[in-house]
Amino acid sequence: MRMPLRRDAVFFLRVQSSELRVKSSALRRHSSLLVLFLLTAHCLAHGDHHDQIAAITAALVQQPENRELYYQRAELQRAHEDYRAALADYEKADPALSAVQYGRGLAFAAVHKDDEALAAFTRALAATPEHAAALVARARIYAARGETVAAVADFDKAVALAPEPDLFLARAKALTTAKPPQLAAAAAGLRTGLAQLGDIVSLALALCDIEVQLAHFDSALAVLDRLRAHAQRQETWLARRGEILLLAARPAEAAAAFREARTALDALPPHLRSVQAMQQLEANLRTHLPAK
Repeated sequence: MRMPLRRDAVFFLRVQSSELRVKSSALRRHSSLLVLFLLTAHCLAHGDHHDQIAAITAALVQQPENRELYYQRAELQRAHEDYRAALADYEKADPALSAVQYGRGLAFAAVHKDDEALAAFTRALAATPEHAAALVARARIYAARGETVAAVADFDKAVALAPEPDLFLARAKALTTAKPPQLAAAAAGLRTGLAQLGDIVSLALALCDIEVQLAHFDSALAVLDRLRAHAQRQETWLARRGEILLLAARPAEAAAAFREARTALDALPPHLRSVQAMQQLEANLRTHLPAK
């Protein structure tokens, strides 16, 4: 004879059944989100720009409050130079993240909204003071505006975090294009870069040019001679040495340097002498030396 179910037992079974339905529904929902996530990841890794955006847009249908997805889509829009769409998505991303503010700053800068860009970069730096890229981006805007003190301050911080040749050069340019030019400070910064990074050609040439502008000809020649010591070919460096010696009012030494440059140029094989740069150098040397 079957015993009737007690009321509490019936209630227990109903609860268990309800929980199973909830778990089943949640599992289906999470499974669909997992599939969507994997599809999005695949498109981000392998799809073109439009596929990637489409994947994130589909993900946002399922997760409309997901700020990370808005940030990802904003980055893609900015990379594709759709700055209006990018800025709209950045506004829906997490504003507390330095990456979001940095992206906003780049998008504003691209459409020449410098005030908004500066504000965004400043917010990025408030969240992450060691954000070297944000420091550089803000410094470039300051430099373009002629705000040299602010630009150099940001470049100095960026260089301390990531000492790259381009940053030393950008800092020097901000100083040399200031009104009035701050050549001595620019030269000092380039010397620091060379001391830290070694004889980087771009830094050394920039320093050499500034030393010439300062009429520090011996210093310019010393920089040039360090470059020559590492160079396999000498013709270009010798010609530049002659030009500096002429500016220094040392014509006999200049003529000797020009002769050495022509000898080095003459020793090159025809296929090297025929390139445009060497033809221009040969024409320049003819203006300084008598015809053969």
